[in-house]
Amino acid sequence: MISLAWRNFARNLSRYRVLLPSLMLAVVALVTLIGLVEGVTQAVREKSARYFAGDVTVQYYSRGRGRPRAVPNPEAVTAAIRDLELPLELAPVQRSLYTRQDSTLFFAGRYVNQRRLIGVDWEHERPVLETLDLVDGRLPEAGDDRGVLISAATAERLGARAGDDLVLSLSTDAGPRNTARLEVRGIFDEHSFFGYATYLQREALNRVVDLPEDTVHEIGLHLRTFGEQSRVAQAVHAGLAARAGGAAGGEGGDPSGDGDPPGNTPSDGQDERIGDVLPVFETRAERAAALDRQAEEGSSALTIMTLEAHLDEITNLLNALSLISAAVIGLFLLIVVIGVSNTFVMLTFERTREIGTLRAMGISRAGTLRLFVYEAAVMGLAAVAIGVPLGVGVLELLHRAVDLSGYPWATLFLVRGRLLWVLPPAQLVVVFLAVTGSAVIGCLRPAARAALLQPAHALQHD
Repeated sequence: MISLAWRNFARNLSRYRVLLPSLMLAVVALVTLIGLVEGVTQAVREKSARYFAGDVTVQYYSRGRGRPRAVPNPEAVTAAIRDLELPLELAPVQRSLYTRQDSTLFFAGRYVNQRRLIGVDWEHERPVLETLDLVDGRLPEAGDDRGVLISAATAERLGARAGDDLVLSLSTDAGPRNTARLEVRGIFDEHSFFGYATYLQREALNRVVDLPEDTVHEIGLHLRTFGEQSRVAQAVHAGLAARAGGAAGGEGGDPSGDGDPPGNTPSDGQDERIGDVLPVFETRAERAAALDRQAEEGSSALTIMTLEAHLDEITNLLNALSLISAAVIGLFLLIVVIGVSNTFVMLTFERTREIGTLRAMGISRAGTLRLFVYEAAVMGLAAVAIGVPLGVGVLELLHRAVDLSGYPWATLFLVRGRLLWVLPPAQLVVVFLAVTGSAVIGCLRPAARAALLQPAHALQHD
């Protein structure tokens, strides 16, 4: 029956001269829409993972304070994570942070405040930092204490270029302000809120904030697969909780009384316990509520956050974008169903004598129905087979030909100034099932009416 359906489709191809191209265009539109939405989503996730140190991050909050504090015994935390044998893209990264709003970069009489100063290990995080779209300069070399990476948004407001000296001014951890002279090694193209961040060597940031050079404020995990972050976060929580309860937890590990442990290593040099660990947070609001409870209790603990939790507001935007695309796809499919139904009404009418002949030869009504259903499925398969390569071509053309680097509002969704497109295999399966299924659904009513024809009456049709 499938072979007969294929022969009928090939023999009656001229009758599909309107419907088949229409289905192909629908496939091209679906592939283009899905590819762009997936690409935008991946671009935001990649930038977010670079900004937030990874897909899963471990931080330490003390006495309910709103900013992460120095992680007690970060080497023990890192060792505990490594023991879990997680699917990591690279080894856990250790960063220091400065998130107060009073950090300022000065150059030639101009100044710009930064949302975040990020202390990194240039050598260890090079695979991550290489994903930055550098429009001027280069990445600093390993151990470069004076080099910084600033965004194009910051560079434009300062009028600075790679090689220029900047002055960084901020409040130290003890309160007084401090300054440091730095040199711009590279400028990366970013104008979104990710752009007001400056990257510098971790030890250099710690010195200017007047902290021990080995201070770590967050430990980040870059995963091979984004969808595994919830599972990995729970695994990290279990692994860290197994070592919880050391001298760093609660008030016992804070003899200075300022909410920070005296250093990053345990007092006896041997204790590998790491303090209390809070449950994994699904949103930033959950973390804020937990920190409020910490403030009332005067306790300290490690926290674990997924990238989705960091991006709960942006996730809502991406979800809204996905819902809009789903609505557009649904409209496309409805048009496909209506078009297929109208076309098959005409096809079954034109092929009435053919249907009568088949029925007279012994094909049952169910067999006649299956024949048209298979024919519609073959048509859908042909549309997908031709439409998907055309859709990929459209996506690649948009990627190569459309340069949006001159539009600052769009940089959040761009990679190197261009639209990124991604087509996961699962989405291609969805396209195939949606288009083929719509073609089959559209043909059901006219095919059922054709199956009810009496052979004698059908053969007399002129």
